[in-house]
Amino acid sequence: MTQSNQQMLMWSELPVSNLENAVAFYNAVFDYGLEITMMGPQEVAIFPVSDGAASTNLYQSDAPNSGGATLHFRVADSVEAAMERVTQAGGTVIPMPIVDIPEGRFIKALDLDGNSIALFQAPA
Repeated sequence: MTQSNQQMLMWSELPVSNLENAVAFYNAVFDYGLEITMMGPQEVAIFPVSDGAASTNLYQSDAPNSGGATLHFRVADSVEAAMERVTQAGGTVIPMPIVDIPEGRFIKALDLDGNSIALFQAPA
């Protein structure tokens, strides 16, 4: 079977040890306005997306930070401003230089549960 050029990633989930604390962290860093809602049998907080884009949700887990993938989140302002918000909200910015690539620039950080995230700034 050959894949078409449709969007490949449909959904991603980020496990957290305390859903309310995680929602407060991500709202403080990105100002997404996340709210906890029921999805099937469990409470989640769903990140906002454009039509057709893959989404991400936070969910409560007994095993957060399982060493999975790094999720890159777009910031509305600068990487530097987002780094400050991560620290103020209790997260950790990974000590490394900001990475510049043709698509923008980013730096990696850890959320309250040690999940690997990146703060991504698109070019102006």
